[in-house]
Amino acid sequence: MNENNFIEVNGVHFETIVPKRVLTLPKKDILQKLSYIGKHLLTPPLHPSPGYPMEIGIRITNNSDRPLYFSFYLALIPEIIKVENRENIPFEGGWLHPEQPLESDFSITMPGESTSFFLDAKICWLCGNNYGISMGFNGGAFIFKPLRSGRYQLRLVYDNQTDKNEFYDSVNKQAQVIERLWTGRVLTPFVDICFVPN
Repeated sequence: MNENNFIEVNGVHFETIVPKRVLTLPKKDILQKLSYIGKHLLTPPLHPSPGYPMEIGIRITNNSDRPLYFSFYLALIPEIIKVENRENIPFEGGWLHPEQPLESDFSITMPGESTSFFLDAKICWLCGNNYGISMGFNGGAFIFKPLRSGRYQLRLVYDNQTDKNEFYDSVNKQAQVIERLWTGRVLTPFVDICFVPN
């Protein structure tokens, strides 16, 4: 196991999962190239291109002696920094209409077992030589930008401050309350990633 990508807090092991650490930036197709020409217009297009999937996730292992519930509802945010200047890559976005929690947003993890959760992350071309990582979750959309070819570091912030939450049970068509959620804020160690041109 890579000792650089996990941290243990009160018997709970949090590990960053980024299986592919060297990522090829996507090529610009003809529509994207035409969009780039638009930057010379009075109102240049700033919408990202279609994205190419990127695996970013977290594995949580319960090393305690009791079952633990974990929430993934608005609880996991990435942080990306550029290696050469240690500057954070900013992100923008928000929730158009936050979705209600679903049962699948919560996971019970028995002692000695693990649970994994992956973000819906994509690499996209923005404009010129600028790229971004777009993420959509729980009715929101965020984009980390600008990114260019080079070395970066990524970590995840798991932050859940409430020990109970309500979710909609689609089978019984009613709200259910889940209690005894694990609470706390954990910053996983940074892992190295590298973007290379196509």
